[in-house]
Amino acid sequence: RKVGNMIFEAGDWSVDDFDSGVYMHAAQAGRIILDMTTNSYDADAFNEDTLAAYRLGLTTGDSETIIRMATDSFNFTWVPESMVMNRDEYVQFLGKFKEEAEKEGRPKFSMRFDKLIQRKVGDTIIEAGDWIVDGYDRGVYMHAAQGGRIIWDMA
Repeated sequence: RKVGNMIFEAGDWSVDDFDSGVYMHAAQAGRIILDMTTNSYDADAFNEDTLAAYRLGLTTGDSETIIRMATDSFNFTWVPESMVMNRDEYVQFLGKFKEEAEKEGRPKFSMRFDKLIQRKVGDTIIEAGDWIVDGYDRGVYMHAAQGGRIIWDMA
């Protein structure tokens, strides 16, 4: 699937009488930028890979990638204004956030992450850390992956 200037591929793989698993790859400008494979369906590894792919989408503000990783019941909470958004509202919010970040001659939107912490709770992996848009804003975030999908996010 093409998303922006990146191509994503994900699915199941198997070798008869040997092993099986899931994979996700991403390419940009003719180069592989993400290569994740798990065998025998390691749910924890798949959730960790999902969190990494979600962060990759957030890095450029690619709402298609972000939403593709999210469940249908996903919600995002913007803590500074106590706003809880569904998937569609989050896409609109992210678009406005990117627009504001690029105003007044600031560079093209790019988000980076620091001080990541992941913890497993049941069948869910929760990740927390710092998000940073240099020259614009920064804060803390927490989001969760379950079953290979993002179930909620807050920042």
